[in-house]
Amino acid sequence: MVKRKQRKHDEIYIAVEQEFLDYLNRRSRRLFLQDFCRPELMDVARDWAIANQVNPRQLCPQAHDQINLKIQGMTAKEIRRLLGIGDRELIRDFFDTDVLTWYSLINVAAISLIERGLDPIAAVDKACETCLPPSYVPCPAVKQTSIRLQGLDIANRVNKRKQKVVEVQLELSWNKEAS
Repeated sequence: MVKRKQRKHDEIYIAVEQEFLDYLNRRSRRLFLQDFCRPELMDVARDWAIANQVNPRQLCPQAHDQINLKIQGMTAKEIRRLLGIGDRELIRDFFDTDVLTWYSLINVAAISLIERGLDPIAAVDKACETCLPPSYVPCPAVKQTSIRLQGLDIANRVNKRKQKVVEVQLELSWNKEAS
């Protein structure tokens, strides 16, 4: 009886642990995109625009829309509408790990190409050509739970599991004392 309960507890713990690791992977990819890729791409695109007498306020959104078009076949505004994401929310907070990986790879490659003098839109096109498989077909991402809500949900479930662990430990100690 005790071993069966312990086995079930171990299975639950492993499932929650794997889900937590998946969440951490997704979150770290989102943070890499947010804290490094996007700002760096905007910086090099802005620098290129200024050096080439192009309006950076038009070029930078165009570069991002080009990435969205290559990965998902639609602009950020269209993605936002399709997935029902509010104006104050970041669309990338609703993407899964694979989609975030594509965005990161393309951003890093485009940054390198722009630094070598390529026009930002052409750099995005070349980065997509290089990073995406030849068979890749742009398709809209499936909306995921926002990263923030996913983290809160996992934390709540972990706390519930901890409470159950304490209950199992108490039951085991009571059974031991009764023996």
